Amino acid sequence: MNPLLDPRCTLVALLACSLPASALAQTELSPAEDAPESEAEPPAPPAEPVPPAEPVPPAVATATAEPAVSEPVASDTESSTPARKMDLSTPPPPPPRQRKARVHNGFYLRGSFGAGGLWAKVLDRSDAVTRADVDGGAFALSFEGLVGGSPADGFALGGGASWTGGGAELSGDGTEVDTTLGLLLVGPFFDAFPEPKDGFHLGAMMGYAMHSIQDHPSGVNSTHGFGGSAWLGYDWWVSDELSAGLMARFLGGLTSGSDDLGELRLNSAGFTLVGTAVWH
Repeated sequence: MNPLLDPRCTLVALLACSLPASALAQTELSPAEDAPESEAEPPAPPAEPVPPAEPVPPAVATATAEPAVSEPVASDTESSTPARKMDLSTPPPPPPRQRKARVHNGFYLRGSFGAGGLWAKVLDRSDAVTRADVDGGAFALSFEGLVGGSPADGFALGGGASWTGGGAELSGDGTEVDTTLGLLLVGPFFDAFPEPKDGFHLGAMMGYAMHSIQDHPSGVNSTHGFGGSAWLGYDWWVSDELSAGLMARFLGGLTSGSDDLGELRLNSAGFTLVGTAVWH
């Protein structure tokens, strides 16, 4: 039988010829189908060429490698105010202390005058057969002067002298002596005002003491030793530095003396009320 006439062989031959043709047709039609989509998207512009990097100097490279420290940004207020600097200047010295009016300080000068009583006891220690141990009192006047300064407000230190004396009638053991009796005190003193602006004050003086006695049978006219006085009073301001007032004084002395004819021991105590003026 002729193979060309066999229908199965003819079918196989037709399929073999049609398969390559269909595959070729699909390959040619696929670009045409994709063409509308490619036209919808415009082509991307070409990238700009990147310039070549310049070489970095070593110093700049090192600085760039270190981490940058962020600095605080000053506000407008801080930028307008200049930075404060340390003040190394010293303040000027204070002005010298000025004297204050009506305050007890500075230079001190006091004068007093008054009257009172002075009591004395005379012990005769002479070798004479007749001894005259006598005692008694006298009305006495008193004078005093003090000068010094103040180491602190309301306190004065210095030196001064006072004399108290008058006529006296001394008697004892049947003997009477009309004499002039006196007590002199010289020495340092203090005078304190508890309130420097007030007038109340109190003070004392102690040191050398001398008694004078006239017409005593022993013939001794003066004796020497130790004595002192104490006072309190009140001064009223007369001006910014001057004040005046009254003062009560207590005084006394322990003395002894001798000469070619006899020896005496004379002790005394007294009280006076004086008017006083003080520049202080």
